Amino acid sequence: MYLARRWGDARAAIGERFPRAATGYCVEERGMSAAIMESRLLIALGTDADLSASGCAAEAGEGAGIIIRHGEHYRGAWSWQSGAYAFTPAGYSQFTCQAQTIDEAVIVTRQLALR
Repeated sequence: MYLARRWGDARAAIGERFPRAATGYCVEERGMSAAIMESRLLIALGTDADLSASGCAAEAGEGAGIIIRHGEHYRGAWSWQSGAYAFTPAGYSQFTCQAQTIDEAVIVTRQLALR
């Protein structure tokens, strides 16, 4: 319990000086529009060497979101919802996983799209 309390204090102190280090994203990002956050993820997915080498592609969806394809197959879509990235797999009507950061979203995309 003492260690957990100390770790929580350390995270809080780090978060005050370096907001991204403690939470994975800056406080300012919480209020950013979905279009801005999705464009940042689109750039990260589009420049990821592992996804490109495997034939995966990310493209802006019509209206909103980011479509993930593996070859000609639709794998799912990312969208920015309530301060996090949400992934909705092909064939689902609701998201099944979330990512707090762009790095997490890229890792999840690799795991899901490269199966």
